[in-house]
Amino acid sequence: MQQYKRDQLVKLMNDKYTDSSNKAAAYLTWPDARLRGYLRAHGVEDSLVPTSRPGLLQEVRIRWYEGNNRIEMLIQSIRDAVYAGVENAEAKLSQVSILLSPGRFSMLNKMLMLDFGVARPYSR
Repeated sequence: MQQYKRDQLVKLMNDKYTDSSNKAAAYLTWPDARLRGYLRAHGVEDSLVPTSRPGLLQEVRIRWYEGNNRIEMLIQSIRDAVYAGVENAEAKLSQVSILLSPGRFSMLNKMLMLDFGVARPYSR
């Protein structure tokens, strides 16, 4: 088993837990009044709002993570819609490029010229 010095342990702790502490929910530092306001804003009736700080934090935590999950799902659905649109646009552009390829263009040109009664079709 490897022995660590105190400085190494402090550095390791800082490296491992700095990210998680930065990610800690902002509501943990809110005063009780703000926690109550957040709950009221998210549809909790005044009579159902807990009076103790641990109860307030628990109710806010539930709604906080539900809200974050909804936002992530909304962002993913927007990404899916955008990418689906890109794929459709690429497919349509591919079809247009096939239609406008040199061999196809001359055949299409001949058909159009014959339909309009032009004697000589345009040649490329």
